[in-house]
Amino acid sequence: MASRRVRVRTLIVAAICLVFGAAVLGALPAGALNTVTVDTTTDVVDGGDGLTSLREAISEAMTDADDTTIVLSAASTYTLDLCVGGADEDANVGGDLDYVSGEVLTIEVAGSGKATIEQTCANERVLEVDRVAPTTDLVTIRDVIFTGGDARSGSGAYCDQESGGAICNTLGSLTLERVELRDNFALTSGAGVASADGNAVVPGITLTIVDSTIADNSSGNSGTGVDVSRHGLDMTGSTVSGNTSGSGGGGGVYVHTTAAGGLNNPASISNSTISGNSANGPVGGGGVFADGVFLLNLTHTTIADNNAPNGPGDAIRTFGSDVRIAASVFASAADNCFGGVTSEGHNVALDATCGLTGTGDTESATPGQLALGALAANGGETDTALPGASSILLDVVPTASCAVTHDQRGVARPQPAGGNCDIGAVEVAPVLPAISVPDVTFVEDVAG
Repeated sequence: MASRRVRVRTLIVAAICLVFGAAVLGALPAGALNTVTVDTTTDVVDGGDGLTSLREAISEAMTDADDTTIVLSAASTYTLDLCVGGADEDANVGGDLDYVSGEVLTIEVAGSGKATIEQTCANERVLEVDRVAPTTDLVTIRDVIFTGGDARSGSGAYCDQESGGAICNTLGSLTLERVELRDNFALTSGAGVASADGNAVVPGITLTIVDSTIADNSSGNSGTGVDVSRHGLDMTGSTVSGNTSGSGGGGGVYVHTTAAGGLNNPASISNSTISGNSANGPVGGGGVFADGVFLLNLTHTTIADNNAPNGPGDAIRTFGSDVRIAASVFASAADNCFGGVTSEGHNVALDATCGLTGTGDTESATPGQLALGALAANGGETDTALPGASSILLDVVPTASCAVTHDQRGVARPQPAGGNCDIGAVEVAPVLPAISVPDVTFVEDVAG
């Protein structure tokens, strides 16, 4: 009898827990995950065709109160050719893709490889992200190639202007992982990606770029590859190359703020390569232009072969910013630095313009001493410039000063383990000497 009472009591408690749990779950606030799989590459809005296009998936994410993940197919190209609505249209009816929402959004790819989003409409970028009100909640994009963006007309709020050829982001944090931004145009800035707000600095809002390539974009003004204004920047494992600015500065990366409190959103570039970019305006900063009151850290970064033919600072131009460099290489032919940087040790430059006086610094090195190879696929997600075996960049940063545990490609630092780290974005594994084994002749003794 006692045993039966225990069983009945247990069943009653379990039933109460189930009912209570269901009530709690039903009362949970929005924020659950909604997954939308895109099953057509056609740019169409047709609720009756039984298919979900990328444009329809983004519209669904905007109207859903939950966080949304949009899933694309690897090796597929999503061509944007629904060219209706006008350049300033933000309702996602045509032209660029518009995500105007405060909810968390992830765009990712199923399967191995990347998906491509190609813009074919004139005067339209690829993607606009407008969070409506300032938020640090994330929009995250993984394994997608953006190309063909053309931001050259518009007026009004930031992303209604001529910035952000591939992606324009405002009022919220954006993360790009293993993304490629190639062959896009912006009439003003950020042909690759532009991330900014108005005149206010909101602490914590950050553009994060990981293992990504931003290449061969062009702009009419400044900040062609990456343009960040008042947001933070955290770029790791990435390559910014072959981008060209017109009348402004910062061919590769332009970080700027004119608002008080800019120190709330510092910028960091580490384990990255900034190569072959050009700023054709009088401002300069072929590779990087840092303009305003904020902190920019450059760590284990290779800044090579950038050019500012009509202004100062082929590698980097600074104006009012606190730029601190460590274990980085500045390898433009001349005029690498303008405006002042602070060395935290173990940097190398091809001239004396960076004022390198820190521990382990080397000024006025020769190209032969650097022995940097051309930008190429040397492993990992992005192209890098590999130092040769005789390079003075190798094995010179003491382990205690080596601030990162791996290089741009994911190779562990240091090589070999227990040694010193290399300067720049790449850690070179030692080449073991060949072992020569002498020829041995065996003679069979057949005597007897």
